[in-house]
Amino acid sequence: MQYDESILNSSSRLEVLHKLSLIDSDEEPFFDRLTVIASRLLGSPISLVSMVGADHQFFKSSHGLPAELQVARQTPLSYSLCQYVVTSGEPLIVTDATINPALKNNLGVTEFNVRSYLGMPLTTDDGERLGSFCVMDMKPREWSDDEIAVIKAFTDVVNTEIEGRAQAHYENRLDDYIATAKPQLDQFETDVNATDSLPEVVTLLESLRMDILLSR
Repeated sequence: MQYDESILNSSSRLEVLHKLSLIDSDEEPFFDRLTVIASRLLGSPISLVSMVGADHQFFKSSHGLPAELQVARQTPLSYSLCQYVVTSGEPLIVTDATINPALKNNLGVTEFNVRSYLGMPLTTDDGERLGSFCVMDMKPREWSDDEIAVIKAFTDVVNTEIEGRAQAHYENRLDDYIATAKPQLDQFETDVNATDSLPEVVTLLESLRMDILLSR
């Protein structure tokens, strides 16, 4: 697993995180709706929009974290699996972190019992790696192709919002788009056969992302 610490300390990367109010900033309904729905759709106890700073990870949104972390909204990097998504620039798909040489001693694994992880990179269009949209489970888990596609679709929506914030003429208020799509997403998450509906979720999220792009 590639790990380049210099990426975490990149001044341009850190500047983007702060400039776009993605780190050490207030909670926002836009992100919170996505993490709740992603977690429920995939049956994952935890889902995060995690932004990775030089020395800590910040939860721009989280669902299912222990109460103390839900309040703190951050941890040192020693607890972060998302940092590996940032340093590699690639998705991280882990079936069982306890047998992964690079992850088994991570404090998120040893103290919070994270076993399986699926995370996708959050980036700007010009390649700054900011964080990860991820889901986690407390048991070993093989992530299906459909589940991977769903998290990729959620990630694409967040990346579209990030790039919108980087454009001075674009107002970064996208709550109405998520509110419009939410009834359909709610239907998917409450469906007893929700797993069979995951490809439809991908299609819906891609449509949502295109609506956002066309609104600029």
